[in-house]
Amino acid sequence: MLISATEIIKKSWQLYTDHWRDLSVYMLLLFLPSLALLIIGVITVYLTMYLPASALISDILTLIIMFASLLFGLWTSVALMQAVKSLLRDSQKLSWKESFGKTWPLLWPVIFTSILTTLVVVGGLLLLIIPGIIFMVWYLFSVQEVLFDGQRGIGAMRGSKRLVTGRWWSIAWRAAAPTILFVAVSLAIQQILILPFFYLNSAINLQLAQNIISSLINAALTPLTTAAAVILYFSAKETPVPSLPSSPPVET
Repeated sequence: MLISATEIIKKSWQLYTDHWRDLSVYMLLLFLPSLALLIIGVITVYLTMYLPASALISDILTLIIMFASLLFGLWTSVALMQAVKSLLRDSQKLSWKESFGKTWPLLWPVIFTSILTTLVVVGGLLLLIIPGIIFMVWYLFSVQEVLFDGQRGIGAMRGSKRLVTGRWWSIAWRAAAPTILFVAVSLAIQQILILPFFYLNSAINLQLAQNIISSLINAALTPLTTAAAVILYFSAKETPVPSLPSSPPVET
């Protein structure tokens, strides 16, 4: 039987509170790309205002840093998923260096599989919204299939669909409930922390403060959503849908 949404939330929180020191490294590393983009954004604004001739160079530099930040952020997310799996299921936990080293060879398969999954889901959403939502849940575990089951591309998508087929609604609810809760908590914390900054006279400073706080809270709570996804994946893996028995041959 699949783990309940309530148990997923409880286990995610338990993992978070028990291992927050180990997870704090990933929180910091997840925040760094956002910080880099914020800094380059501020620099670009000032260069455009005071050195208009440098606009092209600023744009190129921004694109390079944006690409590098996205790549590093994805690698960190994948390493975090591997670390969470280690904390949940392995007898010996991985250090953050080991997690990054172990997931580096899998980064490009993860990117390839994620692109395929995104194309299929977006295609479904463009045709009709309902097929896109169905595909989104079918291929929910594609990245986990790459990381933990050695699948690639279409094979990872098929593996994910096998885990979902026959219990689409159950998987959808168990995936959505923890995510909605953690996102709601994140937004609430952000709103509370941003209140003192509304007294700032500068709209730019207020926006900058909002971006920094949002990035910090998102990075701090990402291990919770990651843990929920990993817990649900292994529960689905360990409780496969029983196949229907084949019909007996008909005597003639």
